[in-house]
Amino acid sequence: MKTPIKLSSLAVLIALSSMSTSAFASPRWSDAEQVFNTYERNDALVPVAGYLSNWGVYERGFNINDIKGKYDKLVYSFMGICGSKVGDPAITSAVTSVASICARNNYPDYTIVFTDPNSDYQADYGGGNGHWNSELQGPASFETGQKYAGGLIGVLRDMKKEDPNLELAFSVGGWSLSEPFSRMASSPQSRKVFIDSAIQWFTLYPMFDQIDIDWEYPGGGGASGNSWSEQDGENYTLLIKELRAALVAAGIPEKKIAIAAGAPASKLDASNIKALIDNGLDYVHLMTYDFMGEWQDKLAHHTNLSGEAFKNDESFNSAEKSIDYMIDVLGIPSTSIQIGYANYSRNAGAVDLQSVSPLIGSFTPGTSTNKSYDTGVSELYDYADKLVTFNQMGGQGLEGYEIYTDIDANADFLFNKVTNQFLSIDTPRSVYAKAAYAKKRNLGGIFNWMVDHDPGYHINAAREGLGYRVVNTTLDMTNIVKACGFIDKNETTLSEEACKALTGITDDSVNPGPNLAPVANAGKDKEVEGEVTVHLSGSASYDPEGKALSYAWIQINGSEVSLTGANLATPSFVAPEVEEDTSYTFSLTVTDPEGLENTDTIVVKNQASEDGNTGGGGSCSQTDPEADNVPAWVSGQVYTTETVNHNGLVYTAKWWNKDEPTPATQSWTLTSEVELPWTAAGIYNGGDEVDHNGSRWQAKWWTQGNEPNASSDVWLNIGEAHCQ
Repeated sequence: MKTPIKLSSLAVLIALSSMSTSAFASPRWSDAEQVFNTYERNDALVPVAGYLSNWGVYERGFNINDIKGKYDKLVYSFMGICGSKVGDPAITSAVTSVASICARNNYPDYTIVFTDPNSDYQADYGGGNGHWNSELQGPASFETGQKYAGGLIGVLRDMKKEDPNLELAFSVGGWSLSEPFSRMASSPQSRKVFIDSAIQWFTLYPMFDQIDIDWEYPGGGGASGNSWSEQDGENYTLLIKELRAALVAAGIPEKKIAIAAGAPASKLDASNIKALIDNGLDYVHLMTYDFMGEWQDKLAHHTNLSGEAFKNDESFNSAEKSIDYMIDVLGIPSTSIQIGYANYSRNAGAVDLQSVSPLIGSFTPGTSTNKSYDTGVSELYDYADKLVTFNQMGGQGLEGYEIYTDIDANADFLFNKVTNQFLSIDTPRSVYAKAAYAKKRNLGGIFNWMVDHDPGYHINAAREGLGYRVVNTTLDMTNIVKACGFIDKNETTLSEEACKALTGITDDSVNPGPNLAPVANAGKDKEVEGEVTVHLSGSASYDPEGKALSYAWIQINGSEVSLTGANLATPSFVAPEVEEDTSYTFSLTVTDPEGLENTDTIVVKNQASEDGNTGGGGSCSQTDPEADNVPAWVSGQVYTTETVNHNGLVYTAKWWNKDEPTPATQSWTLTSEVELPWTAAGIYNGGDEVDHNGSRWQAKWWTQGNEPNASSDVWLNIGEAHCQ
């Protein structure tokens, strides 16, 4: 979001620099009623995340303890980069603070630093433990790490201690701190400083599971003073690739890499987004908001889900348009994408509203509008129960405002036809619709900007749209999430059934079906010649509902060997040199969070050296002789868990899909026991083996499109090809 980062020393000055035009000036978090429901934990469902600021504890009085247990992941924002110059001349406080911290500590350019030591790790804001004792421990500093930290870091540390399942991320950059990214990414030396610093963060603050890089934006289009280059996308790829390698080398490969990315296709292309995924990026926090603002005069939604009327207009944006582009055009795995919703509005004044569905109109930039703190922006806790109310009866406008619903864009807004004031907002209904969409598209998550603004309306709606069961109700969301507004200027309303259809509400939305057992896949039988390290892989195992799996390998036959990593997807053992052929059988059991399990086995044949047979040089069929014994795949037909044959191979559906089965299609598992050569389109998990150019290669980690060769850091050459 284009919201300035505000630091303690300058916060009051910033707030006073622009007098509020709202009747509700200087709103406080405590002014709003807390309506958080409690929902049952369910790791099988799409998770909910939110960005947490380090400045909301000041004027707004945000108390982080109010959101304890409400989110699956919190992204702490923002960290800065030493050497930052001013990107946005209107927002300089963060850059000034970073420069002071870096100079005081003699940090080199491109080092990642806290931006506000007071709220970050020194103070007692928001219930932070604040137990730093400067007399005994000296001045608080970054290098001291998380153990003695107070401030928000202390609170987050303790929250994670209470709930180890809570994921924490630290976000670097943001709108006002993105100036140095292009310069940093442009050379190996500067990238190394940044990467070494990131590793130090994970070392000193192991509470963090993920780094979030918020570069706004590669290739330009961010703040006017930002550095940028035509090579930003290529350099970004190198940054991610080198960061991933550094995490592996540091012994912390489980740490995740995420980025915040602009939603328009042009920004995704400039970021080289597909290459980032291919080189180690785990998640994209897709900023499906800020589509409209004071920088334009054409009326638009700022966080709409869809839109057919203007989809061919390159300037028109929607979440669905961007996600379709990422999945269907770029081939990005859906589970790598997280869709965003907004806990704030984008406002316009002197509005000429010509049409509601689709939204058509204009406004006069710079005209007086509602605001909470930042010009043209109102925050949810501020306008709820002032301009609009959400209660058990549904939703209703206040103070002359009415709720309108653009059924083409699946988006809501507030409009006062007397004052011609307009607020583009997410509502609980539209957040529910986004959550239902995330579930339907098998996305990796839904997140918000930002948790500091939502007293419970939107996080409740997100949980309900994803199918979480409520266990303690503060606010019944049943009618709220189906509260569509007027769909035209004549104040026509939708029927309840039409509103539910638009929102994605079905009879089983909050009553998921019975839990399905996972599917174990221990991989194809192997032939080796000892002495050699043999890598097993259960990475092709999956859960039909996308749940996380636990792995348990045991040896059930053959002379005993020592299995390393028996509780991992990819264990290994050393097959000794033998005088006669010997076989080892291993059993893999995968278990879902509810305790359902499934088992598969693999046989490893260790051939005697005198046989002269390494398993290479043979010819292997690339079709399955049993394929004709199962039904043929039918184009356009819906599959859920069925087994089909297509192009001479047998596949089993993982989940609901209409996709054509291929070895690279994520919604299908190849069940044929065949040897297929490497292909650029293929997806390979850590431990997978494949033939290419006469050699046998083993993937070190997930990869797609990276050709196996001697210079590849993804592939390990393990001998001759099995097939020719």
